[in-house]
Amino acid sequence: MNSKHQYVELSDGHFIPALGFGTYKPEEIPNSKTIEATKIAIEAGIHHIDCAYFYQVEEEVGLAIRSKIADGTVKREDIFYTTKAIEKCKDAGLAKSIGMSNFNCRQLEMILNKPGLRYKPVCNQVECHVYHNQKKLLDFCKSKDIVLVAYGALGTQRIKKWVDQSSPVLLDDPVLGDLAKKHKRSPALITLRYQLQRGVVALAQSLKENEIKENIQVPNSKTTEATKIAIEAGFRHIDSAYFYQVEEEVGLAIRSKIADGTVKREDIFYTSKPGEELFPKDENGKIIYDSVDLCAVWEVECHIYLNQRKLLDFCKSKDIVLVAYSALGTQRDKQWVDQSSPVLLDDPVLGALAKKHKRSPALIALRYQLQRGVVVLAQSFKESEIKENIQV
Repeated sequence: MNSKHQYVELSDGHFIPALGFGTYKPEEIPNSKTIEATKIAIEAGIHHIDCAYFYQVEEEVGLAIRSKIADGTVKREDIFYTTKAIEKCKDAGLAKSIGMSNFNCRQLEMILNKPGLRYKPVCNQVECHVYHNQKKLLDFCKSKDIVLVAYGALGTQRIKKWVDQSSPVLLDDPVLGDLAKKHKRSPALITLRYQLQRGVVALAQSLKENEIKENIQVPNSKTTEATKIAIEAGFRHIDSAYFYQVEEEVGLAIRSKIADGTVKREDIFYTSKPGEELFPKDENGKIIYDSVDLCAVWEVECHIYLNQRKLLDFCKSKDIVLVAYSALGTQRDKQWVDQSSPVLLDDPVLGALAKKHKRSPALIALRYQLQRGVVVLAQSFKESEIKENIQV
């Protein structure tokens, strides 16, 4: 998983990357290590950086972020930086969202019931890992639409003045080791996957380059689960791409549904787009684009607002099938799309048609494409939407 492909929505409408980088370090380690580790984390694809005044490394973290902005690795808006903010910071535009840290259920309840509360906390950051899973607190937070953020996700920080050094080390746990061996993953990745599957935002802290780069590879569990639901609902055409960075997760879902008897391999029509390294190249290393022998399908963005009429007519004339991605509207990725642009499924004409035919706007949009002879790709992570879309 690349962290930019997996987010958790906060109750105030903002999105937090599901995997973050923790910057706490023991006192004996020099602060300069934090600068380098944070740079490595950002380069590896982690854009959620967690810090606190207590850690005494905010300046170093800031230097690392500014450095990666300056060299073009990221833009400031790409970075989700968490520290311990108050209402005045949000009023001044210095903070997008406000959360809590180390609050239990009773304390959170007191905050939520505080007279004159202007900003409901959107998250609560606590120590949370396999040995201390915070189930009661997690259930409470979910009931209040508060995201739980786990620090110490790879095990308790083993600071001598706080922790008995003879206590077990989480990543050395034999059960965790067996799971890691079974799934051909490190114990750290199994631990992080455990948190993401529970809907917990996990902070993975390390100063070692190889560990930082490994931690970002935690599989995208949402993609696996959504693909399973799609197959169970009746979808047999599964589309992916190297660029999406979820082909492994899609494969896990397909193999799982084959293994449990839901489908046979021959039932699944799997489409993908390879990475550039798989394309043929000339002696100078440039991609050869004219080496395709046969083009049976052409996949493009295609929906009611971008109906690709001219291209569709051309494809039909050449006996090429047009496949529509974003059939339910342009993916509203902030780095590509103006967030003030209209949302297709909120279109009033589409809404009127949906009301007339007693269908959802999504089903009307999908039916429109099928009637034109277009193959449509309907994307969603919500079980209810996936099951509805197959009813077209």
